[in-house]
Amino acid sequence: MSEKIYAVTDCGVVMGDCDGAYVSFKGIPYARAQRFCPPAPVKWEGVQECLSFGKQAMQVYDIAAPWAKHQNRDAFDEDCLSLNIYIPEKFTARTKKGAIDVDHSQKLPVLLEVHGGAFQTGSSQEHTPEQMIRDNRFIYVAVNYRLGVWGFLYLGDILGQSFEASGNSGLMDLMASLEWVYRNIEAFGGDREKITVMGSSAGAKAIGAMMCLPQTKQWAHQVILSSGAAQSIRSRHTASVIARDYMAILKDVVKKHEGEEGIPFGKDISDKELLLTLPPDILLEAQKILCDNPGSTCMFGPVADGVVLPENCEPMVISGTLWEGRAIIGSSRHEQDLIKIINPNFLHDAPQIARWLFGKNGEIAAKDFEQLCEAQAKERGTDPSDGEKADIWTRILTDYMYRTYSYRLAGRLAKKGCKVWQFTVDFMPAYHCFDQQLAFSDPMPMFFSSKEHRQKAREVGQVIYKEYVNFIEMGVPADPLVWPCLDPEKPCQMIWDEVSGARLIPEGDVLDHIGEEVYIR
Repeated sequence: MSEKIYAVTDCGVVMGDCDGAYVSFKGIPYARAQRFCPPAPVKWEGVQECLSFGKQAMQVYDIAAPWAKHQNRDAFDEDCLSLNIYIPEKFTARTKKGAIDVDHSQKLPVLLEVHGGAFQTGSSQEHTPEQMIRDNRFIYVAVNYRLGVWGFLYLGDILGQSFEASGNSGLMDLMASLEWVYRNIEAFGGDREKITVMGSSAGAKAIGAMMCLPQTKQWAHQVILSSGAAQSIRSRHTASVIARDYMAILKDVVKKHEGEEGIPFGKDISDKELLLTLPPDILLEAQKILCDNPGSTCMFGPVADGVVLPENCEPMVISGTLWEGRAIIGSSRHEQDLIKIINPNFLHDAPQIARWLFGKNGEIAAKDFEQLCEAQAKERGTDPSDGEKADIWTRILTDYMYRTYSYRLAGRLAKKGCKVWQFTVDFMPAYHCFDQQLAFSDPMPMFFSSKEHRQKAREVGQVIYKEYVNFIEMGVPADPLVWPCLDPEKPCQMIWDEVSGARLIPEGDVLDHIGEEVYIR
């Protein structure tokens, strides 16, 4: 039987348990969610049992998916704002009666992870303490936040001034969770001045937006960004166009379900009534239709709404955001190659995929494709083959979805005096967020050509994991002499491969013709 452990937060007392090497507090409420509104403070009387995971954010789910965890309809809810805290048992204490207790003298560093998933899927359950902490000296925190239409649908132009911040509900959730951790982590034996926020893909993009808010500089002094930066901050215009598209789809879905329980009937139903009173499954059905294309990964994200984020974020992003601190930032060499592999018609479909992913920026991608093909033909004296053309397209998609923005943010932070360590994963297949898979998971066998290849992946993953943990605990990579800070005058980065090492960044290593906003309507 597991032992119970208690901690006193400014919201109330929480009860966790210890079952082996880790103490866990699961599903701690950090705020309360109300549809399309900012997160509300939460308090409770008595003891809050935190022995099981909180509800996951509303999202399209597939119980047959191989990565599905705890996925059934009951696992999801609109009120999903909770976090999990894991503490190594060896850094706890014992009371005079022998009961397990928090050791407040430890002042452990803290890792707060923001999950990815295109701002549409994911949860705080994606990693275990066994994967993240292992035998190291830090506290691991994982957070749920609102996703999709609940987290990032801008309704200011549809529902009016009271809902101008709705497109940043998920961002406000994350800020509320970070503030909660900053206020309360010492109750769990953590050091609030040693908080590292880490995210991959949409998680990294969310952190990129958080870095544009002044409070983040106070609450978190270190970040690890994998395959994402600040590129998903959308203009109010783009966000409003998406919202109108969604409303048109939603009305069609409502017509389909007229007469069912909870579905209003009649022609004079206002947009406000639809959005605020419809059952969540109906909203989700419309979202699924909206996102039914390969470019849906750019459909949601934070909004430059003039309320939460400045209406013109571009100068702030270009100047390196408002944040100051230490950062590890990077991406994988072949982020988007998987699209080419799973789509036998990729070369034919690539221009349309670019339009789906980038909106009007798809024109820039198409122009780059033409120029790169012409340059290769001129250099070799022959036109690129279809396979080479497909490679050119995947490079464009890889750079403009991820790598270009990682390079920009790393360089801009370094220029303003922040200590930044940049990386690129070259270890094949070097797919999306491959550093995270190598470091914190056991990558799927399908990615490797042999047992030897997979074993080498584990070895590379151990190297990456060691660098990240040392950064979390000490504020620098494991060997800063081998992996130096990014120097704007002579930039170099760590290349993780079968033989890893720091190398100078060659000119033109990424394409750089796209604007600060990855998706424009």
